[in-house]
Amino acid sequence: MNESIFLISFVLASMISLSLLAQIFRGHKSHFFLGIVTLIFSFELLFSWGTFSGYNANADNFPISLLLYYTIIPPSLWIFVQLNTNDNFKINKWQLALFLPFLIEVSLQTLSYHGILILRENLLWIILSEYIPLVWMTGVMISFWIKTSQSNQLFKFKGKGVISNFRFFSLMCSLSLLNLFWIVFSFIGWQYFEVIEYTLIFLFFTIAFLIFLEQQSFQMFSKSNSDYTHFNDEQTLQIIESLMENKKPFLKPHFPIKELAQEIQIPSRYISFLINHKLNKNYKEYINSYRVEYFLTKAQSKEISTKTILALALESGFNSKSTFNTVFKSQTGKTPSEYLK
Repeated sequence: MNESIFLISFVLASMISLSLLAQIFRGHKSHFFLGIVTLIFSFELLFSWGTFSGYNANADNFPISLLLYYTIIPPSLWIFVQLNTNDNFKINKWQLALFLPFLIEVSLQTLSYHGILILRENLLWIILSEYIPLVWMTGVMISFWIKTSQSNQLFKFKGKGVISNFRFFSLMCSLSLLNLFWIVFSFIGWQYFEVIEYTLIFLFFTIAFLIFLEQQSFQMFSKSNSDYTHFNDEQTLQIIESLMENKKPFLKPHFPIKELAQEIQIPSRYISFLINHKLNKNYKEYINSYRVEYFLTKAQSKEISTKTILALALESGFNSKSTFNTVFKSQTGKTPSEYLK
């Protein structure tokens, strides 16, 4: 009975994970990285099925443990959190280096599988594959809750309504509890750990599935705005552009799509659709393009002689030097200093 539950759960969980991963084709990077996390948890369910069914005991079978790469969870989770809480966050090359431990783990596992290395009971291997991911994930979760409490952003994550915020908050709570019991099991040991672990995993997948449904993700390759046929695309874009040019709301460091939607009384998902498919940008890129343009206007005026580049960048809506430099170079191909020479 137990093995059947775990096998069915694995099938459902893997389907959710693959659906989330497929969102990368719609530009939903956040869903993609959440999909990586849920995929590893789905393999955890498969491993449990193998334990209860006796599959894992047969040395001739493919070892399911080779699919349990915990080192990919912390960087994926961190990027997922950043994409949902930081309007100016943008994935760059150095952040991809965070996946280096995962690549090392895959390489060592492959060598071990072919008998070139013996990793069992190797202390360094245990540290890399178990303790580093655990400590790293704990750091990500602690950082999230500290940032959330300090900025008073509880239930106010970017571009989200009340229900969406509750789902995101619930997702982070389930992950935090799962992380806590992972710590207890790893360092202290607890005979009831598995019951709580899998209960939390099921909860996590339920919330992830709700987030998936909210985005109408089953229409993952559709570019139709059939849900908003009563809106005129070109006219709506003109309304948005007029607001940007006249009121300049992009000068606020935090201007989520939800706030824009409230300002012009148009659904945020429709606005996101227009920006993605009519302008070939995501919302952050769209807002930052106005900030860069505003900065260049100020930099070409007399203000450049009395203010620093950073001061002008902050006045243009950017909230940090690093974010400004990253965005500016991605849009112009040059650093601010190089461009203004």
